[in-house]
Order: sequence, then C-alpha cells, then structure tokens
Amino acid sequence: MSAHDLDSACAEPGRRRSHRRRRADAGELPETGGAPARPTAASGTGEMIEHPKTPEEVARRLKSALEASDLDALGELLDPDLRWGPPSDPSPPCRTREQVITGYTRGKNSGATARVCEIVVLGNRILVGLEVTGTRSTVERGGRVARWQVHTVRDGRVVDIVGFDQRGEAITHNGVTGE
Repeated sequence: MSAHDLDSACAEPGRRRSHRRRRADAGELPETGGAPARPTAASGTGEMIEHPKTPEEVARRLKSALEASDLDALGELLDPDLRWGPPSDPSPPCRTREQVITGYTRGKNSGATARVCEIVVLGNRILVGLEVTGTRSTVERGGRVARWQVHTVRDGRVVDIVGFDQRGEAITHNGVTGE
C-alpha cells in the first residue's frame, strides 16, 4: 500500500488519521510480555497451535496468512501495540493490532488483493514483497504495483511494519541488509 492507501485504511470511516490510541476489544490476544510461547487458537479450527518462537516461523505463518487473506491468522502474529506506517513517521497511521486488521479488512472488502512475491528473514526483520491490485493507487498506475514491507519481530510477534514503494528503500531501512 502507498502511504495514502495506508492512511486511508487505518483511519476510521469518514475520517482521516485518528491520533487517539484505542485499546483493542476483549477478543484480542493478551500480550506475552516476554513470557514463554503459549498455545493460541488456530483461525476457525478451534485447535490449539504453538505461538511462533523464531522470525523464520513468523515469516512462514505470515506468508501463509497473507496468501490466504486469513486475517484471524494474521492477527495472531501481530503484537497488540503494533505500529504500521511509512518510514520515519513518529505517529504512524496504525498504532494497534486492531487498526491494522481493520485496515486489511477494509482493503479486502473493497477488492484490494496482495500476492506475496518475496519473503526474506533478515535477523529479527522480515522483508515482504507484495504485488498489490485493486487500490486507488494501483488503478492509477495500470492495475498492479509492487510494495515492500519490513516487519520487525520481537518475542514471536510482529511489533512494527514499515511500508515502502521501492525494494531498495526497504532493504536499507534501519540497517536491514540483503541481496
């Protein structure tokens, strides 16, 4: 998503960016606070799964959730106080897991799709390359655009997502190194 798409996705309907932090509802997974991994409910199955312990496992589950547009599975990977926005934004548009999932839900409901083209684990960060269709900015650019995200993982959860229009910018963000 572009910065404009992200801002729109994370804002409440009819409003631009909300600067008020909202706590997620009671259905939100509790914070682990560095505690050992605990079982969580798998999306829709009722079976218990082990919380991911490594960035590699988070990357595998992230790819699966994004490819399936499984927002329940995605939510299980996100920290409750996750921040998502453009690089160097001191007040990013999304500041909670709830806002991120709401943004993805709005995008999905409006016809936006994303295909995972690349996923690379770089230490505690995951580089995610996406081919996005169905957003205002993709229509303006011929139907498909490439986007990159850098997901920072701590204690088996994504705590920060930074979006980029260019792969090179994503690779060099905060010292992330790659090919």
